[in-house]
Amino acid sequence: MQFILTKEKVNSLPSCCHSLKYDVYISKSYGMEVIINDQRKNFPDHHQISAEELVSLTYPQSQKGIALAIGDKVIPKELWKATLIQPEDQLLIFRATQGG
Repeated sequence: MQFILTKEKVNSLPSCCHSLKYDVYISKSYGMEVIINDQRKNFPDHHQISAEELVSLTYPQSQKGIALAIGDKVIPKELWKATLIQPEDQLLIFRATQGG
């Protein structure tokens, strides 16, 4: 089961839960969680993140040879900077390797 907390859902809590409502919203409103290679990953300092920034944070050493797909769609590297990742997006990040 997946529960995504939105401001509307928080505001719809009963009035008896006002302090709880505030605490829940504050604790859930910071950061963003995405699924990378079937693993949940939280980016606590980001409400929005570009594909370029996400790959840079995930692979800080080098982005050479890395490919990125969001859902079933491969995102060309030249579009990474303009592509914003949404909370709960399912990403596949992989590195090309040589072999024979």
